Amino acid sequence: MKAINDWLSLLGEAKGSDDASSVHSSASLRRVSSRAIISLPSGLLDTVDQAIRNDDAPILSELLMEADTDSDVSSPPHQKLLLNLLQRAISCRSRACIEKLLSQIRSLDEDDDLNNRNCIHRLVISIGRVKTLEAQQALNSNQQ
Repeated sequence: MKAINDWLSLLGEAKGSDDASSVHSSASLRRVSSRAIISLPSGLLDTVDQAIRNDDAPILSELLMEADTDSDVSSPPHQKLLLNLLQRAISCRSRACIEKLLSQIRSLDEDDDLNNRNCIHRLVISIGRVKTLEAQQALNSNQQ
């Protein structure tokens, strides 16, 4: 774990070329894909979204059982739904929901992402963007 943290620190300090064009994949952290979530009825989708925002893992688990009573939990559509909900839970910083979803997800790999990124990769990119933006804003406010 220390090696990974050291490596990420080095990446944060590196002054490389701007890779903004490579981070605009269809499954960006800020835009959670709704394709798999569309399979949920709108009322259930709202309730699931509220459970994630409230970090209510028991309710989320109950709602997921309601949603896919006829579907295999390891089926690709169900796994895609879980990955999308995990992405939403990460963006809401809902730790209990993240833990619950991770226990049900078979793999973080997403075959449909153009750049072969998973939610952890997009999270790191998002953190880097936020830190860069904050640094640029601080620099601009100091110059004015």
